[in-house]
Amino acid sequence: MPKDEADRSRSSNAFRAARRARTGRRDKPRKPFCDFPLFPHATGRWAKKTRGKFVFFGPWDDPFGALERYTSQRDALHAGLVPRGAIKAAPRGVPTSGAEEGSAAARAGGEEERP
Repeated sequence: MPKDEADRSRSSNAFRAARRARTGRRDKPRKPFCDFPLFPHATGRWAKKTRGKFVFFGPWDDPFGALERYTSQRDALHAGLVPRGAIKAAPRGVPTSGAEEGSAAARAGGEEERP
C-alpha cells in the first residue's frame, strides 16, 4: 500500500471517530455469525424486515436472545399474523380492553342495570 493511501485511510478513520464523539453515536455491532437473520438497527435493537415492516427483537447487547425471539415468532410473522406474546399498542383515541369505568367501551359492551 503506498504511503499516501495509508495516510488517507488513517485520516478518514480519525474523521469518523471524531464525528461519532460529536454526535454520540456508537458503532453498530457485527452479526454474531454469517447466517444471522437479523440486522443491527440504528435504534440499538436487532431487527428484521418482514412483509414490508420492521420488527424488533431485542437490544444489541443480547443477540442470541433476539435470535430466540425471532425463531419463536418467525412462522407467524411470515404468515402475516401477530405472533403470540407480541405487545401491540392500541392506536390513539381507541380505548383499551381494560377500559375504565364510565368510558365509552365500558358503557357499550357492558350490561345495563335494570331497575
